[in-house]
Amino acid sequence: MARKNTTKTNPLFHTITFLLNGIDNYIWIILFVVIALGGAGKWYRMRMTNQEQLAQRVYTEALDEFQRGLAGYDAAWPNIVRLVDVAYERHASSTVAPYLLALKADALVREDKQDEAINTMSTALEKIPTTSPLYFLYKTKQALMMLDSKQEQIKQNGINVLRKLAQNNDNTNNDMARFYLGSYYIAIGDKKTGEPLLVSLMESQEGQESKSPWVEKAEQLLQTIS
Repeated sequence: MARKNTTKTNPLFHTITFLLNGIDNYIWIILFVVIALGGAGKWYRMRMTNQEQLAQRVYTEALDEFQRGLAGYDAAWPNIVRLVDVAYERHASSTVAPYLLALKADALVREDKQDEAINTMSTALEKIPTTSPLYFLYKTKQALMMLDSKQEQIKQNGINVLRKLAQNNDNTNNDMARFYLGSYYIAIGDKKTGEPLLVSLMESQEGQESKSPWVEKAEQLLQTIS
């Protein structure tokens, strides 16, 4: 019987658990993958070979394992790593390959293999087209992984990446990046830097009927520290 997950998270700043623990966020990621890979149109269907089908089958298996991991069974994480390693070796040229690597990076985080996770996500991002609706989402996740690194230089690089994502108007997820940048500074005790970032995020959507969920999170966070 698989053991329950007892992995501890960073008590200072739960960057990865913010992004990976939420079932809703994970479903959101799956939906985007389905759109990007399964229903993107003629380009994808033209390249739908037997290799693609096999790679997608493994991806589905890895997603099932991820759900088991989220349910609390830590045996799922090394299973995902093994599945992806075998699949990537066989199907590295498939369109699914970078998304397999991104899933592996998530699993490595759960195994507390931070540096390997960062490197794996970096490889995935080299292969994900910048036009993909998933690109900036995974880029933000990479930055958050770097913020949780034990190496100060990697952590600083993560801050720089997150800041660029927050300032990039082409980034459709820049509100997410702005929230995490502000909340990071607040988490380390630098309210002077963090609060204006969150306030700026809130002000950017003033008067809008439908607000970003990250604006709502910013409001909630500011209320807890006021």
